[in-house]
Amino acid sequence: MNISTVRTNCQYLFGTSIIPLLLATSFAAEPASIGIGERVAPGSSLRDPLGNVHVLSDIESEATVLAFVGTECPLASLEIPKLLRMSESYERREVNFILVYPNAPETLVEIAAHSYERNVPFLVLKDFGSELADLLGVTRTPTVCVLDEQKALRYRGRIDDQYSVASRRPKARHHDLRNALDAVLAGRDIKLPEVQADGCPLNRETPQPTAGDWTWFKHIEPIVRESCVDCHRPGQIGPMTLNSYEDVVDHAESVVEVIQQRRMPPWHADQRYGHFINDRTLSAKQVGMVTAWFEAGMPRGTKPEQHIDLLSEHNDEWKINPDTIYEMPETAEIPADGVIPYIYYVVPTNFEKDRWVVAAEAKAGDASVVHHIIAYFVAPGRGSFYSGDGDIQILAIGGPGEGVTHVPNGTALRVPRGAELILEMHYTPNGVATTDRSKVGLVFADSPPERELRIHMFGSEDLAIPPHAQHHAETADFTFAKDGQIYAMLPHMHWRGKSWEGWVDGDDGKRNILLSVPRYDFNWQTYYRFAEPISAMAGTTIRSVAHWDNSSNNPSNPDPGIEVNYGLQSSEEMMYGFLTYVYDEPVQESPPEKTNMLVKMMFDSMDTDKNGLVETAEVPAKLQKQLDAAGMQIRGGLTPLLLEAIMNN
Repeated sequence: MNISTVRTNCQYLFGTSIIPLLLATSFAAEPASIGIGERVAPGSSLRDPLGNVHVLSDIESEATVLAFVGTECPLASLEIPKLLRMSESYERREVNFILVYPNAPETLVEIAAHSYERNVPFLVLKDFGSELADLLGVTRTPTVCVLDEQKALRYRGRIDDQYSVASRRPKARHHDLRNALDAVLAGRDIKLPEVQADGCPLNRETPQPTAGDWTWFKHIEPIVRESCVDCHRPGQIGPMTLNSYEDVVDHAESVVEVIQQRRMPPWHADQRYGHFINDRTLSAKQVGMVTAWFEAGMPRGTKPEQHIDLLSEHNDEWKINPDTIYEMPETAEIPADGVIPYIYYVVPTNFEKDRWVVAAEAKAGDASVVHHIIAYFVAPGRGSFYSGDGDIQILAIGGPGEGVTHVPNGTALRVPRGAELILEMHYTPNGVATTDRSKVGLVFADSPPERELRIHMFGSEDLAIPPHAQHHAETADFTFAKDGQIYAMLPHMHWRGKSWEGWVDGDDGKRNILLSVPRYDFNWQTYYRFAEPISAMAGTTIRSVAHWDNSSNNPSNPDPGIEVNYGLQSSEEMMYGFLTYVYDEPVQESPPEKTNMLVKMMFDSMDTDKNGLVETAEVPAKLQKQLDAAGMQIRGGLTPLLLEAIMNN
């Protein structure tokens, strides 16, 4: 077949846009590979969208189907629904289906989004460098390979003959993959162990290093300063320090690998939807620049006369200039190991009037063990973390990737007079006993803003994630009562969280996606802040769907064999979407204080020494039992507001 014939056939099925992709490597030499019947090397491994390594020899099954696909290959996309149906038909047998993406330019977010949009329930892996594809002799997508229980290659080729580059049949005549699987499961020889696959040649091209005389001081240090050192410095969550030229050189191979694979800097949202002011991704030029600098021997260059040390802007001081600082009332003793229930500390504000917060920072005392801090406030007469219209009263969230709240211009968060701060502390021991005394700093506006900034937390607490479920889904929504503007969104799940998406239904019935996080990572609690606010009219409903992986494919899963329900601990699950927004209305004054007489009577009966605080020894056994069952430790004693908050929650 000549080039013109290939071009004509491609146009017939796919149109002109696919031609360059199909012709890109059509006549490239095929790499050496193993033959039918030969075993895959025991250590062969791939990475999932979060970067976790999966070793093929660790996968226990009678048969493993490796389906090599590409995000931009039309034929591969056509075949994925067929693979999903086949996986369902073999779910009672020990057959593992795995989607493998071998094309070099495809990023982890892109493959996660591609599989998410097709509702793929099984394992999705990235074949960096096309190494597994080369080993198995895969040259096109879609191609499927069947491995037996000993991980020997038993079949390689097409799924069936329904689709090809030049034609489509109403249904397949030859079911090659199904025949191969049935033979392997029955212990028989496969009649046709290899059938040529049609489709798109693999794209092995990797981004070329950016040409130029790149040096540390002029080009690379600014990237490290902006994108790395905030976490990779002493006392922070990064596993290595990168706060000097010497540090980066010592870890250069690791640095280059993780940025080329786009595992770092961490960013998990699909970039096709929304533009965010806190987007951490490096540009292709920046990745190429670092790669070229590394390959050139990592030259220092000339140190500028006004050189600023990397750590000068990243020290233990506040990132904001707080007007007031609130500290935990006591030091927390963190053991070397174990699971610590959430601890709640009560801190009075003593505000005599409403205060408007324009910046807040949750600052960990020992960031190595603080998974997150949430600074709530409880208003007098409310006795709950929630306001009268259901908004959650949060000032700051401190955790991986977060810590500072900056409000949009013209807005502020209201803290009513007499409110109390509640610091929710989630500690995760790291093998070394330590202590923590975290703080929260606030910056106040001089006068009330034009609009009151609000935070709403919508989700579901009625969770029942079945054992071994690979793709369990739950939905939740929130409807705007008035016209308003959306400024930011944050999805929240725990260890089994897989993906989250928030959208508005359009008049045409299509989803207008606001935020899609196809590779949700519990280790990074990112608040996605829109570059421009999104208008939402009264009656607009924000819808969301979350997926969890409760199977053994999830390396973070503590126990795939149990049903998982709602709970505060990371081993349990949550489903929330945090929504930061305003209503398009002038700021209202705080409602008058109300006294909850039932709470007052209960509090007065417990406060035996009449000092305005119910210490631990004064808490009744029944209430203490309820607090223990909820995984809540109250430090500093109970106040009337906190007691009411507990009763209302």
